[in-house]
Amino acid sequence: MPFVGNDVVDLKEPGNVGKSGNLRFLKKILTAAEMEWVRKAEKPDAALWRLWAAKETAYKVLRKISAKAAFLPRQWPVVWTGRLDGKVVAHDGKAIFVSCFSNEDYIHCVGSDDASVLEKCIKGVAFISGHRRLDPSRYGRQCLKKSIAERCSCTSRQIAVRRGKKNGELQPPHLYIADRKSPIDISLSHDGRWIAYAFVV
Repeated sequence: MPFVGNDVVDLKEPGNVGKSGNLRFLKKILTAAEMEWVRKAEKPDAALWRLWAAKETAYKVLRKISAKAAFLPRQWPVVWTGRLDGKVVAHDGKAIFVSCFSNEDYIHCVGSDDASVLEKCIKGVAFISGHRRLDPSRYGRQCLKKSIAERCSCTSRQIAVRRGKKNGELQPPHLYIADRKSPIDISLSHDGRWIAYAFVV
């Protein structure tokens, strides 16, 4: 069964603005070639966060494949095969295929261990109105459940998103419909003023 992951980055979040100039941070997460790519980019911040979103997305997929997967962004080069599409190559050679979308406000990336899934993947990004007061995790789940309910002949109330713990660590989220675990794979993300989700029916 293929898995899906996603990540969103708020390009206008104060902590994200100008981060491409933080050499110490870049050295922690990028390969030498990626650092050079960011340096030469017309919009260095956007280039940086596009790489970050791809690696974070890949990690979410890899965690579903193996609970022992560690986040090693500097060891995972991103290979772009198109303007917004590419793959993240993990240290064991495993490829996670990614597709990114960006505008002036955010970058959203979705990914899977099966390239064909990206064409079928249902995804969404939503603005968190009054985001300093609203719980982004709860809002993200609400948006995800609404989107799934529209496609699965059920109501949002019948849908639940649950995350278990293993050795004290939160595990990837699972979807339940009418209290039964669903085969639909889901991914949730939030940053700054935005939430995002992805799933495959």
